Formats: sequence, structure tokens, C-alpha cells
Amino acid sequence: MIELSDFDAITTPRQLLYYEIDMALQARLGRPTNVTAPRVFGRGIAHLTAGGVRNSTRPTDERADSEDKTSDIRAPIHRQFEELLLRAGPNTHARVGLPLDLINWGDLFVQHEASVAEDIARRKIPRAELLPAVIHSDFNDIAPAIRDRVTAAGISATEVAESLGGVGLLQIVESLPTRRVTNALRVSKHLHPRPHQKWKANDFIDVVQLPVPAVYCDVVFTEQQWVRALTREKDDKLDERFDTKLIFEPEQLVEVLVAASL
Repeated sequence: MIELSDFDAITTPRQLLYYEIDMALQARLGRPTNVTAPRVFGRGIAHLTAGGVRNSTRPTDERADSEDKTSDIRAPIHRQFEELLLRAGPNTHARVGLPLDLINWGDLFVQHEASVAEDIARRKIPRAELLPAVIHSDFNDIAPAIRDRVTAAGISATEVAESLGGVGLLQIVESLPTRRVTNALRVSKHLHPRPHQKWKANDFIDVVQLPVPAVYCDVVFTEQQWVRALTREKDDKLDERFDTKLIFEPEQLVEVLVAASL
């Protein structure tokens, strides 16, 4: 992946979620008054982790985001340190005293989606109403992030309740671009009866990481099941909404690369 990307990286889903919530609150409540868009694409582990991990051998780059940074971490010494940081695993982290997050998020994700499926089956939710049901469950997942951004914007709980209410809050979740993709991916599994859903722990990585490139990249190469999930609705094809070309066959990737080189 290092050779393929040459250290080009996408920011964390959390950074973009906060930005999208801020934009939604501004559109509905007029605050926060100033919303700064995060830099989606950058270079190196510092950008990949939103500043959580840095290459301490390289001075902080204080140039404006708009300035050229193509020379970043291309010097051999910086490249080697950066690669060591990216390759570091739990054992390395433990040796240098970094806290380890040993929670098995994939298994927890499968358990969560199984419980959502049970609720959908119990309530006998029809196919046409699956998306609203999944969005409702998603609200519970991102409620802490919404509370954080409401507080940061200086908006009171009373104002949220009076101006938005429960329906308005769900509409905010539905309007967030990356969450719209997240929930389309989730709905694609819930379209099938529970015995045939076959949620896997690895699905957690796709559902967390795929929404950002699906919204902000020009081309995304992913699994066929996810391409179908994002292009299933005739009246709301998400690849068209976000102007992103979604492909799943190697031949398509070759065609895209050839076209880009012309």
C-alpha cells in the first residue's frame, strides 16, 4: 500500500463527520457561524490519523493547505521513519508505552447489526421503510458526535428540541453525506432475511472507511456488493449524487487509469 499510495492519505471519517454535522447545524440553526472544511487529502501518517501520530523527525509543516506539498516525506530519512510508524503493530506500541485499544470492533459491529435485524424483523418493517429504520439506529450511534458539535456551536438542548425535535434530528442524520453512504451499505444487508445476511467482522472496516472515498473521491474501486448497494435506488443513485465513479472489476480500473493518463 505504501508503494501504491506513495504516502498519499485520506483524513479520518470522524473529522469529516464533525464537519458535516457543523454544516447541517449551520443550515438549520445558523450556527456555528464559521465552518472550516477539513483537508480531505494529505500526506503521511499525521494526516492519516488527524494529528494523532506524527513523524517526530520531520518539522511541522506550517505552509498553508493550498500550497504545494509534493516534496513532503520524499526524503529518504523521513520516508524510512514514516514507514516504520505505519508498519508498527500492537507489540511495537506496547514496547514504547502507547495505550492499546484491544476492543474487537468487528465482532461488536456484527452483534450490533444482528440486533438491528432482530428489531426490524420483530417490527415487520417493510422493504420500502428499511432506510428510515436504519437511519434511526444510526442516530443512536452518532448521537455523542451530534451532542459534541451542538455544544461546540453554543446551541442549547432546549433550542434543539424546540427547533428540530426528533424528526429534525433524524433529518440531520439523513442529510450527512458520509452517513448516507454508511446507511446505504447497511441497508443492503438488511434487505435479506436474517439467515442470509451473513454480516462479517471485516464488513466493519468497509462500512467505516468506504463512505469517505465514496463521497469525496473521483473513483472508488471496491467490492461488487458495495457498488450495488450505492447504485441500487433508481431515484437516488449515490454515485451520481456525489459524482463518484464506483467500479469493482479490474478491467474497469484499467480503463479508468488509461483514460486518466490521456
